[in-house]
Amino acid sequence: MMRKLLVVIILILGVAASLLTPHKALASIIHTYETSVKINPDGTIGVKETVLYDFEDEWKHGIYRIIPYVKVNENNESFDMTITDISVHDEAGNSYTQKIDDEGDQINIRVGDPDKTITGKHYYVIVYKVAGALTYFDTFDELYWNMTGNSWNS
Repeated sequence: MMRKLLVVIILILGVAASLLTPHKALASIIHTYETSVKINPDGTIGVKETVLYDFEDEWKHGIYRIIPYVKVNENNESFDMTITDISVHDEAGNSYTQKIDDEGDQINIRVGDPDKTITGKHYYVIVYKVAGALTYFDTFDELYWNMTGNSWNS
């Protein structure tokens, strides 16, 4: 009888200690995000994004990069930009597996191997070309580019 009581007390103390011990929430962190944009002589822009993404303790396949390609002018008219020559590699130049989908008003780039999970910190260098990002006026030309997009998923 005493032995059963001791086992019950140990179980209760174990459960209580587990509930009172703080647990780390799983989260992803973008440590750095750098973008460079080059205006090319043909009016396109070259974009290079360098991202240090930390999955911490989560096991994921990679990241999603969502790039909107519809711009709206001051008259509320919509214009599609064209995004081409998309490539993604790590800091050493090794290519990542990627899948690119056109979602109607944005490009969705899935980066990572669907058969492999990763954790911790990873660099992603995303390079692409955009046509239609420049707006031409009588006295000046304008570049308006949404460098971070509207959402990030991992």
